[in-house]
Amino acid sequence: MTSRKIETTTEQWDKLPTIPGVHDILSTNLHARRFTLSLPNRIDSKNGNPIVLILHYWGDPTPYYGRPLIETLYQPNWHELDAIMIAPESSGGSWADETNEGYAIELFKTIVRTYKADKKRTLVTGYSAGALGSCHYSHHYPELFSAAIPIAGFPTQYEPLPIPARYLLSEEDELFPFSQFQEMISSIKDTVSTEIVSVNARSHYDISAFSNAVSESLPWIKSFWTWF
Repeated sequence: MTSRKIETTTEQWDKLPTIPGVHDILSTNLHARRFTLSLPNRIDSKNGNPIVLILHYWGDPTPYYGRPLIETLYQPNWHELDAIMIAPESSGGSWADETNEGYAIELFKTIVRTYKADKKRTLVTGYSAGALGSCHYSHHYPELFSAAIPIAGFPTQYEPLPIPARYLLSEEDELFPFSQFQEMISSIKDTVSTEIVSVNARSHYDISAFSNAVSESLPWIKSFWTWF
């Protein structure tokens, strides 16, 4: 995979990378914020590529904090989707924070527009705090995303998402256990498809254990996208 850092300005969106690989980008036209962008081997200028918004976990973000999720969890398992993947870096705290939310959604829309991505094949996902963020964005921007995959996290007050969702959770998760979520949703009737997958992970922090479940989500993703 290719890696490089570029700096953009409002007038320079045409200088965003076009070569395949993972790119760390400092954006001066989006509040001087950082994000990681993964481009597939082929950019489909006619039909548009799928696009995936990836939200990182809790912690004090270091530069390009979401890049490890792209490189270890998503890109190796979803490379056949030929998707554009973006992982914004939060300013700390919740993805529902007004500043983080505004940045992530503005970035998503900008990348969709810049690369002419397929608006019918979109997905929001994330790990831990990113899972909570993916639920929040699904509720507030259902017109932007066709499906959601929250990993190792769920809201304390569950409301069915307005788009198809697939939760990847572990029984051994000390923060968000599978059984707790099952109990929460047992009396709620979803009108949109919702799946829960039990993952054999040692703890909340055993990120690599979710790799197989992410890979096995491919048929589910494709079932909600219009063509493949």
